[in-house]
Amino acid sequence: MVKHLISNEEKCDACNGTGFPEVKQPGEPGRKIYPEPCKKCGGKGRVKKATWGK
Repeated sequence: MVKHLISNEEKCDACNGTGFPEVKQPGEPGRKIYPEPCKKCGGKGRVKKATWGK
């Protein structure tokens, strides 16, 4: 039986949950751009859910 954890986090909308912003990769073979971790979620890909009315 699998238990689902109730989390107070949700997918980061700035990086789409990847932890890194999307970058355009160069067309040259063997070259790859590695972006800095997402500034909004710190590279986790998850952010705290907003709590309204508290």
